[in-house]
Amino acid sequence: MASLKVLDPENGQVESLLGTGLSADKQGAIIDRVAQRLIHMNTIADENRSPTFTFFGNPDFLFE
Repeated sequence: MASLKVLDPENGQVESLLGTGLSADKQGAIIDRVAQRLIHMNTIADENRSPTFTFFGNPDFLFE
């Protein structure tokens, strides 16, 4: 996930979805299960339903 790149239609450059090399306010993050517990993203009922990681991408791109 961290190495995915896409074409930015506004400037025609290929950019990282994670936003590496950008300033801290524009850079995304990948968090693991430990960090998900810290920000209360894990399901209590069934540990198998919790994702192994969560991708918060470059805010310049729309994620659906």
